Amino acid sequence: MLPAAMAAGFGLGHNEGEQARSQAYPRPPEGAGSALRSLLADTLGHRLTAVRHDLFTTAPSLGHLAGNIYSRCTNESQSFTELLSISGASPVQLARALDRLASFDVLIETHTGWVTGPEGARDEAADRLSVAGRLQERSRRYSVERELWAWWQAEQTWMQAPRRAAASRRPGPGQLALVPLPGANAFGAHPRRADGRADYRSARAHLEGTPTDEAAPTLSLVEPVAKESDAVRLISEILGGILIETISTSPAKSRPLPLRKRTRASSAVARIA
Repeated sequence: MLPAAMAAGFGLGHNEGEQARSQAYPRPPEGAGSALRSLLADTLGHRLTAVRHDLFTTAPSLGHLAGNIYSRCTNESQSFTELLSISGASPVQLARALDRLASFDVLIETHTGWVTGPEGARDEAADRLSVAGRLQERSRRYSVERELWAWWQAEQTWMQAPRRAAASRRPGPGQLALVPLPGANAFGAHPRRADGRADYRSARAHLEGTPTDEAAPTLSLVEPVAKESDAVRLISEILGGILIETISTSPAKSRPLPLRKRTRASSAVARIA
């Protein structure tokens, strides 16, 4: 009786609900998650590629809303109601955007809905609105801004670094160093104004390759050398150096002392001897 009662009690202690909660949820079918991720990634990539165009920048372009609507259209027609539900725009905004897109043949209205236009319709519309090349120019400008920021950060790192006992002059922009200094930037020392502050205008002009309004005067210290030696030619061609001065290593001729001083010097030598 006891084993039967214990078995009965054990059975009463685990009802159907507790048994259902104790079991794990079944796994989804094999490959369902990866297939869904691939589909979502392809859809997102298609939308980003479609909206990344000069035509969908700020005015006088068509704007971001028009780009969002265009990115959700395909070769399969979609009705006004369907576009209204997936674009997040109001009926007035959607109607205005569709009208502008249709005026440039970027979207075409059919009897069943809206479909995308020809492949080159966006480029032609950007040319008509004189906005072609906006994204490329923006990318170039952002690249220069990042380089300017990195240059100044490297300059601050160099200023805060511990100084060595023997200080040396750093190479300027466009100059090369035979032995790179620790913490030096690839562009060299950051341009400074006369008061010692950072000259961002000159730094930007150097990165963009455009001359500044106030060009630095060039000084001709010596006359050009008629025939360069092999060492000078090597420095000029490989390192970009410029010969600014030549120093003669021959011993200078001693000038004769005046008669009085020479006599005193001779008598002093005689006394020492």
